Amino acid sequence: MSSNNQLCPAYPDTLYPACVADYIGTQGGCSFAQIDGKLYLENDLQFLRDLIMISDVKNRQPLQFGTQKWENSRLTYFHCYYCNLSGAIPPSVGNLTEVTYLYFYINKFTGSIPDTIGNLKNLETLNLNNNKLTGPIPEGIVNLTNLTSLNLGNNQITGEIPSEIENLTNLETLWLYSNQLTGSIPETIGNLTNLEALKLYSNELADSIPASIGNLTNLKDLSLHYNQLTGVIPESIGNLTNLTNLVLADNKLSGGVPESIGNLTKLIYLGLYRNELDGVIPETIGNMVNLEKAYLFNNELAGSIPINIGNLTKLKSFSVNNNKITGIIPEAIGNLTNLDYLGLLGNQLTGTIPEAIGNLKKLNNLYLSGNKLSGTIPEAIGNLTDLTHLELGSNKLTGKIPKAIGNLTKLASLKLSKNQLRGLVPTSLCNLSSLQTIELNDNILCPSYPECLDASSIGTQDKSKCHFPDIYEMTPADPVPGQMVTLTGINFGSPFNATTVNYYQDEMVTEGYLFKEPSIETELFVRIPSMISTGTCTTRVAVMGDSLMTSWPFIFTLKSIPDAPVLRKVYKNLESVWTAVNTITADDTILVSSYGIDTEGWSVFLSKDGKTLQGTSLSTKTDSLFGIAPQIIVPTGLGTGKVNITLFTEVNGLESERSDTLVINYLDNYVFVNSANTGGPWLGTEESPFSEIQAGINAVSKSGTVLVSNGTYVENINFIGKGIKLGSLYMTTGDRSHISSTIIDGDNNGSVVSFLNKEDTSSVLTGFTIQNGSGTLVTGIQTQGGGIYCNGSSPTLKHLKIINNTATTWGGGITCSFSSHPIISHVVIRGNKTLDENDGKGGGLYSWFSAPHLTNVLMVSNVANYGGGIYLGQEGSGANFTHVTIANNKGTYGGGFYLDLGMGKLTNKPTLLNSIIWDNTPQQVYFSGENNPWEIDISYSIVEGGQDSIANSDNATVNWGEGNIDLSPILMSDYRLDPYSPAIGAGILSANAPLTDLNGDPRPNPEGSFPDMGAYESVRALRLLRVATILDGLDSTDMALWNDSTSLSAHWNKFEDNPSVSYQFSIGTFDNNNIKDWQSAGKDTSVTVRGLNLMHDSTYFFHVKGTDDLGRESRVNSSNGVLIDIVPPAVISAAEGWTSVNPILGNLVLQLDLSEPVVAGEIILTSAQGDQYQLGYKLVEQEKYDITISGPFTGGDELSVKLAGLQDRAGTIAGDTIFTYPVGFLGDYNIDGFVDASDLSALVSGWQNKDHQYELGPTIGTIPFLKPMVDGQFDIYDDISAGVSPEPSVFTAGTFSGNPLTMAAGTAAVTYMRDHPEIYQNLAENGTRLADEVNAFCQREEMPAVMSSALSLFYFRMQPGGTIKSVRDINRYNLKEADDLFMANLLDRGVMMTPMHIGYISAEHTSEDIDVAIKAIKESLLEVRKAGLI
Repeated sequence: MSSNNQLCPAYPDTLYPACVADYIGTQGGCSFAQIDGKLYLENDLQFLRDLIMISDVKNRQPLQFGTQKWENSRLTYFHCYYCNLSGAIPPSVGNLTEVTYLYFYINKFTGSIPDTIGNLKNLETLNLNNNKLTGPIPEGIVNLTNLTSLNLGNNQITGEIPSEIENLTNLETLWLYSNQLTGSIPETIGNLTNLEALKLYSNELADSIPASIGNLTNLKDLSLHYNQLTGVIPESIGNLTNLTNLVLADNKLSGGVPESIGNLTKLIYLGLYRNELDGVIPETIGNMVNLEKAYLFNNELAGSIPINIGNLTKLKSFSVNNNKITGIIPEAIGNLTNLDYLGLLGNQLTGTIPEAIGNLKKLNNLYLSGNKLSGTIPEAIGNLTDLTHLELGSNKLTGKIPKAIGNLTKLASLKLSKNQLRGLVPTSLCNLSSLQTIELNDNILCPSYPECLDASSIGTQDKSKCHFPDIYEMTPADPVPGQMVTLTGINFGSPFNATTVNYYQDEMVTEGYLFKEPSIETELFVRIPSMISTGTCTTRVAVMGDSLMTSWPFIFTLKSIPDAPVLRKVYKNLESVWTAVNTITADDTILVSSYGIDTEGWSVFLSKDGKTLQGTSLSTKTDSLFGIAPQIIVPTGLGTGKVNITLFTEVNGLESERSDTLVINYLDNYVFVNSANTGGPWLGTEESPFSEIQAGINAVSKSGTVLVSNGTYVENINFIGKGIKLGSLYMTTGDRSHISSTIIDGDNNGSVVSFLNKEDTSSVLTGFTIQNGSGTLVTGIQTQGGGIYCNGSSPTLKHLKIINNTATTWGGGITCSFSSHPIISHVVIRGNKTLDENDGKGGGLYSWFSAPHLTNVLMVSNVANYGGGIYLGQEGSGANFTHVTIANNKGTYGGGFYLDLGMGKLTNKPTLLNSIIWDNTPQQVYFSGENNPWEIDISYSIVEGGQDSIANSDNATVNWGEGNIDLSPILMSDYRLDPYSPAIGAGILSANAPLTDLNGDPRPNPEGSFPDMGAYESVRALRLLRVATILDGLDSTDMALWNDSTSLSAHWNKFEDNPSVSYQFSIGTFDNNNIKDWQSAGKDTSVTVRGLNLMHDSTYFFHVKGTDDLGRESRVNSSNGVLIDIVPPAVISAAEGWTSVNPILGNLVLQLDLSEPVVAGEIILTSAQGDQYQLGYKLVEQEKYDITISGPFTGGDELSVKLAGLQDRAGTIAGDTIFTYPVGFLGDYNIDGFVDASDLSALVSGWQNKDHQYELGPTIGTIPFLKPMVDGQFDIYDDISAGVSPEPSVFTAGTFSGNPLTMAAGTAAVTYMRDHPEIYQNLAENGTRLADEVNAFCQREEMPAVMSSALSLFYFRMQPGGTIKSVRDINRYNLKEADDLFMANLLDRGVMMTPMHIGYISAEHTSEDIDVAIKAIKESLLEVRKAGLI
């Protein structure tokens, strides 16, 4: 056996070779002490008998587990998901008695689950889901009382759920779904009070849901659907207040929905559909505020929809389709703004569709068909732009089909049939490009029909009113006397020529004033006469000038006239249509709609923040939409925000009336753009913004502002010469996150932004990310200005990210050509490149005959052949670079700058101030050698390599000014300055110095100090001093442990090579100076602090900071900490065990667990009997001693194990610890302190079975301190041990020795035999017969041996011709070998003599026993002769 080694198999395809599997035993150190998904089970599972864990093994071929012998009693975890296991689960699975986790999900097991599964008393998880198991749930399964999870789902299990399942009181999940279970749900299931999930769906369970289900108060998921359950839903269901999922659908449940269901306030999913439920939906449903999906369709529910359903603001799906619900759709339905499905079809609902339905902007499906709904389809339905299915058929809806339905561009199904809808079909339905089904049949819709609709969509219509004027709508629906209204209908124009509108009230007919001839056939614009009273009124249209020929009557209600004018809405003329708006802009022309105006004059005022301005009056406009409306020009100068509009009127020239106040948003000439407005209308207002930026540019005035909402705009834009501000929401909020969230993406289709029409600095681009531009085509395939192209234009470019753009030839990020002098500030130019490997110029910026001005610009990771970062070329390139960081750009010539004057004339030299040029490849600055002389001014900047690094072909002058530094700026990964950067505070204030840095932080910081170099300003005015490592202790190494609670030491290197640095230190926990607050160490770099009171097992840190004479500080640096250890190590547990039955024969194995790691110590063994034993020990991981003391031991001995000199890592030494272990006596197999008959029985049994752990001798020592010297065989020495004087014995003792026990036994025996003389007779007969028959055999066979007997004692000797007086004389005649063979053969045949050749006959021996002995002696003598020894 090769146990306890590190013999690993050939991983991963095999375990161990089959030929050695039985001899491997337990191996340590192999990575699959738990098999975890890399191995294949292709051999008999007996090879896995030593594994503890098997996880996710896979098989190449199906493994028939039915043939396996599962004999592993150590396995605790067996996870085999989708392992290709087949066959039946063998009954031997019951042998895995230590297993806690069996997971056989998705395999191919067939047959029934063996009842032996009930033997797995330690099992906590059993998952047999998704197999092909049949038969009933085994009875034994209810014995698995430790089960927390039982999953038998997705099989073909039959029978009933056993009522004894109540035994499994630890169950948390019970999944029996998708089987063929019958019977009822047992009432006892209510005892499983720890259940959190109960899934019994898709079976054939019948009868009612037990009321005891209400006991399962920890339940979160109750799924009983797809069964045949009957009866009512128990009221106790309301006890399950932790439920999140309740599904009782597809059963035969009856009765009502219990009121108690409102207690389930955590419920997310409610499924009661397809049952026979009646009654009403309880009001308590409004308490279920976490409900997201409620499905009650296909029942018999009645009553109304509870008003408090509006409380369920998380609801996403609600369906009560096909019930008997009455009443109205509550207005509160509009609160359910997360709804994506609303199903109310097939009920008896009445009333109108509430206007609030327009709030449900996430709705995808709206089903209201098959009810008794009346009134009109609300215009607000056009807000539901995510709708894919709108079904309103089979109701009593009237009025027209709203044009707003045309906004629902995602509609796939529109069903409006079988209503009373009138008028014309709006052509806006042709916008519904996704429409697959449209049903308009069985209404009163009149031709002509839109050409986009075929005849099958229109179907049959009632056209009886289509050939005569008909009014079917008035706008507004609640007018007042004297108000302008629009009458919507049909056939107002030719040939009927409706010119008169009459109003009928109380038998009085009054003619309304028709303001204009009907310009289209479906609208009349008319004023209601002022003399008509409040109340019900009827109007008809007279046709052909004949008052007797009128349209069908239209009945409406007049409201009372207000005391003063009432302002309604504000309108703007957008694309020749007066449209209501919520936002106005300075200089707009607007109409202020009102009613109650019948005036000789008016004035409109706008006010904000105490400031009032009068609008410029134009005229009074009258229209059906807005009544009598003053028309004004909006004044400027109020400032953006909400303004109040007030109207003053003159009445009879004598008095003035003041209207109510209308509040509206006011902007100073703004146009809005939002990519989310995909369905229009696109009016540029805040309510109806343009969806494209270019549309906003085109529409805005030459000095206006285009405000762009967050989003990605895939387009290429052109400022078209306008001096406008184009910005993201950053422009109005200052929130820099809008820069990254508002993206103009050129889609590799040209320059992203172009300035080509002499734009100046009044053209502002701000707050965007500009990406994926490919440049403007110049000639052939040459493009330039990938991100931004300026040609003869000088816009303002600020707060931008110009990233990942390309151009074939010039300016991957920006091109400035031909007198373009843009102001570029607070801009990141990153990852841009030119593609032409020979002539590509200016990866980040290309300037040609131009002079861009860059401030607070980060120019990084750009690539071009000439000037990876910047290319400056030709006359006039007096570019200016202030607070610019140019880093990590790459080129063939001039990674940072490439300057090429060519044949031009230097008129303006470029300047570099307060900037950083670092880590560009290959050169930081490169001057072309083939051009006229150049100059560049560089001051207060860092250029890598200094002035000497600038590649100058003797044709350029580098004016190396003051303040330049040739030190690393120590840039962090985001190109900000490290706190130790020499660039901090190293710049200079310039004439037009920026007040902020690239990030918008103040510059300089703090105010009054010097600014930093580069694009970013540090938060510090002075850089930090560098720090050094702080080491605990005074040695060169860092001390981790310390055994003194009163002192601590630390040391460090100098923070900088600066003798003026002084140090302060503190001591405490990592972030707390709770032991010693800050105090000075002077200029010393080591310190020892005494008089402390440190806690054992606590870690303390030194914190050190430095300050120099300039006031520069370092950050605080801390040591790694030192652990205080003042408690000596100790033994916290001592485990021992004997390796075999008899402690005398085995080894004593000890495990001593220590309280902490130790570095020194000694184990000393002593014996009370002075014996010497082999001691072996090792220290494991410095925290455990493994000790082995090798036997055999001396019986009755006492071993003492002393741990001396234990020393922990801190140097603390423990006192000695002694453990004593008594040794049992030889032959005391059951270690009970007595050698008795039971031990003798054990010896005999061991002897017969050749079990050598029961072997005794020979022995040494004196009774009772005997020590076995086992020889590996059973013989006479294992009974009476010889070789010492007096001869010690274990199980044999004679009266000659004077042993009190044997003397007492002898006396008792003699007394008994005296009273029973027949014993003597029997002993004599047996002894005589034994001796006679053996002697007769020896004479007949001429054997040199003789036996004599006296009652129970017989004596046998061999005599080869001489005189032998004693058995000891045998040795003189060389018969020792013959004697040993004779005695061994006797033992093999069950007969034992002493080494003196003396045997004993017991009174219990029968005649048959004597026959056995005679036969054994004869055969043994023949064996000796056969060996040639006699």
